Amino acid sequence: MPLGRSAKWKLALLVSAVAVLGVGCASAPQTLPDLSIPRSGGVTPKVTYSWEVPEEAVSALPKQMTVYKFVQNNLSEEDFKALASQLGMSGTVERDEEAARFVMRDGQKELRMEWETGMWEYWDYEKSRKDPDPDAIPSDDEVARIAAEFLKENGWLPDDFRLQAVTHLTEARGFSAPITIGKVAYFYRYIGDVPVLGVSRIGVQVGENGEIISISKFFKDIEPAGNMSLKTVAAAYDEVKSGNAVVRTDNPNVTKAAIQDVKLYYWEDAGSISDQPYLQPVYVFTAQATEGATETLTAIVPAIEGVGLKFLDAVE
Repeated sequence: MPLGRSAKWKLALLVSAVAVLGVGCASAPQTLPDLSIPRSGGVTPKVTYSWEVPEEAVSALPKQMTVYKFVQNNLSEEDFKALASQLGMSGTVERDEEAARFVMRDGQKELRMEWETGMWEYWDYEKSRKDPDPDAIPSDDEVARIAAEFLKENGWLPDDFRLQAVTHLTEARGFSAPITIGKVAYFYRYIGDVPVLGVSRIGVQVGENGEIISISKFFKDIEPAGNMSLKTVAAAYDEVKSGNAVVRTDNPNVTKAAIQDVKLYYWEDAGSISDQPYLQPVYVFTAQATEGATETLTAIVPAIEGVGLKFLDAVE
């Protein structure tokens, strides 16, 4: 029996959760393209590093990891209308060919969905422009519960996503301290117990009395592409020392830092599937500044053997 449009849309959002069961059946690609990672805004510091990571932490890291292929959805106008219907919207569907997405506006509501990646955003501008009562904004725990229940009810929370944080949207009124006018619950993807960094997330903005103001699905569906060998930690550290890493810090005055930890994560880039067809692992080195500042910083390096780093400017 063929799937209806609503069932097809919900099934597409669950691909990322069930695909990991088929890892053993996938054949790994011979090579992967260089990985695009945006630089932080501002000046990137030039840092001299030292090594303080315990050997047992390095030896505990795997020598191979699974690589995942992004699924090209090729979603139709009917799929987009089905999503809009779930959000209580109807209206004319516009095609934005440059951005490869559908757009619908219904009164003060707007929905945009990329037909290749399946990423989408929804906004209720009437609710977002209201002057909210700060006392009517739910607690962080309530916001997390409201957002999770709303996503689950609509089939929009795959099993491989977990609540990551609830952030506050604030506004300054006169000379008083900023007040909270809304909150956003963020859910991040995990491959097993490995977090996915980059754009991979679901966000739900909640306003006064638990109103849903906006929703964003910023991740692509995936399927296993096989296991691939990782660079050694020593090789990845050499790339950090030579400047072939994305350094994340708010302080450009850091000049020396001691690497104290290294972990493996996955990285999902915001680019198109044709530009970045695979979900790849990265090494994330955590360092403590020892000169020029007193803070931590991170350095990110592609982890797959033979994969280089393609720097993107922060504005891209």
